[in-house]
Amino acid sequence: MSAVLPVVATRLSTAAATAFGSSYDHNDPTLFDPELRAATKPEFGHYQSNLALRLANALGQPPREVAVRLVDALHVDDLCETPAVAGPGFINLTLLPSTLAAAVNQPVTFVNRGERVVVDYSQPNVAKQMHVGHLRSTVIGDALCNVLRYVGYDVIRQNHVGDWGTQYGMMIEQLLEERLDAESLDLKGLQLLYERSRKHFDADGNFADLSRARVVKLQTGDPGTRAIWRRMVDVSLDDFDKVYQLLGSALTREDVVGESAYNDDLPRIVEELSDAGLLTESDGALCAFLPGFTGRDNQPLPVIVRKSDGGFGYSATDLAAVRHRVSALHADRIVYVVDHRQSLHFEQIFTLARTAGWLPLATTAEHVGFGTVLGPNGKPFKTRAGGTVKLVDLLNEAIARADSLLEGREGIDRKATARAVGIGAVKYADLSSDRGNDYVFDLDRMVAMTGNTGPYLQYAHARLTRLLSKAGTEGGEVTELTEPAEQRLALMQRRCSRIGCAPTSMRSRPHCRRSMSSVRCCRAKATREPAGSRCARRPGRCCTMDSACSVWLLLTPCDSLEVARVAVVRRSRRPLRRDDVREHTAARQPARRSARAPGAGLPAAGVQRVGPALPHALCGNGVHRAPRDVVQPDAVPPAVPGVAGRAVRR
Repeated sequence: MSAVLPVVATRLSTAAATAFGSSYDHNDPTLFDPELRAATKPEFGHYQSNLALRLANALGQPPREVAVRLVDALHVDDLCETPAVAGPGFINLTLLPSTLAAAVNQPVTFVNRGERVVVDYSQPNVAKQMHVGHLRSTVIGDALCNVLRYVGYDVIRQNHVGDWGTQYGMMIEQLLEERLDAESLDLKGLQLLYERSRKHFDADGNFADLSRARVVKLQTGDPGTRAIWRRMVDVSLDDFDKVYQLLGSALTREDVVGESAYNDDLPRIVEELSDAGLLTESDGALCAFLPGFTGRDNQPLPVIVRKSDGGFGYSATDLAAVRHRVSALHADRIVYVVDHRQSLHFEQIFTLARTAGWLPLATTAEHVGFGTVLGPNGKPFKTRAGGTVKLVDLLNEAIARADSLLEGREGIDRKATARAVGIGAVKYADLSSDRGNDYVFDLDRMVAMTGNTGPYLQYAHARLTRLLSKAGTEGGEVTELTEPAEQRLALMQRRCSRIGCAPTSMRSRPHCRRSMSSVRCCRAKATREPAGSRCARRPGRCCTMDSACSVWLLLTPCDSLEVARVAVVRRSRRPLRRDDVREHTAARQPARRSARAPGAGLPAAGVQRVGPALPHALCGNGVHRAPRDVVQPDAVPPAVPGVAGRAVRR
């Protein structure tokens, strides 16, 4: 199918040039782009083009008359049925059954793109058991890596585990106080140790001071402290590997690059940001205040790079990770699969990294957000006691439910089948849900043999395979597709074969028609788009990973996967420069902290920040890319006292 559409598109463009070549404005090279789109309804054929409408607008002629002339000059008899003109001037095309059959027989291949993508996902914390909150990041991240690799990207998986920070100082200090042997603790024991140390830390100021001092020893490489910490990490990673193996994840120990890996680089991060004039001191903490980022109280939001006690927070580590992935891993694209509540954090990190020069314009950074897993009561999934639900317990329960479906079956490997069905049910339920929405974790529904479930699809596949086996059919070519259901399947295969293949003409288009359907398009609210903004989608379609289409994640209903420039409310269109932030920083020093008019320096509604086109497959609900064009408000936001403890936690 991928070879048919370019031919049809070329013939449409040729017909337009033949019929109107002497009449149009030659300064618009995209005017003859047919912009073929999959038809929204069966009665409109297989594909539609609005080329006649655009030509009519440029020529000042009636659209239907232009469409009729265009169809008269179009020669596609060998590929399509007779083209039809519909509505105000749309051209509907229906492929011949023989054309569809020939397209199905063409193997789908993707060439190496020569681009490297770093995908950061899963991210469990050391000394804690993986819980249901890690399910979505792991499943979605694996799916993204698989698809991106399939379509020709060089994919590097990164598991940014939480293995550094104050909590390990607390735990080590508690362990030493209780005179426990670190070698005797398993992951469950470590989690109980964490819970005790947390309560102790909150109740005893002296213990809190000792814990902070222990963190300093950990960061400076004290041998005894490092040995206990290393034991905690090893025990945790062993347990994580078991969960990944059960879940069927491709993550391995080699993919783990924890927060501790960037410890030695953190002082340099602070030094370089300070030298660039991007940091200011606030209550002893070093913070970056970026134009346009304000809270609900209209006060500027800080990026806390170094805390008041001299320690480094998540922001410093994430900045170091961005720089490492660009400079050492040579990433052309960085993808973070983290729940949608961290969208603001990543937008700030990407903006600061871009301003500091660590994230070049040629490298895109994207936050692929997702919703929360809910319990049957519609609230975040918790145990009856109010604790987090362990992921391994959920997976084992799913396998047990699947095993009960196999009661009385003979001639099968019951253990392996139950695992395939149970784990498949959980992963299918996650991927078939709208990625941006929360969903209820209901095992009874997930393992049901009826409805839109994983077990039903597996059962249908097994039956079809059995029928083909009995029929003695082995391969062979499709000769003709006459049934509507067969044709729809062939068209769906075509959409799958064009993953990530955005038409060049659309990559540079700043805006396009907004979807008029009830399906959300680009999540205007999440990306802060102003009312009436446009999205690079044809009418009636979502961006990519949305609604029921997302079961195969990127194998979705969009016949092109580009996204137009993201419009964001800002003061002007001028890009942010280092001098701008220096001015912000200078104005934020104590001598300059004076009162100002309410609302001064805040983003003005109706003015846009426009970022570059994103012709990638990752662009659905909840995606926040690093803004490449960031602007400075007219006035400088005021200093915010007492921000030292307001770190954004992942």
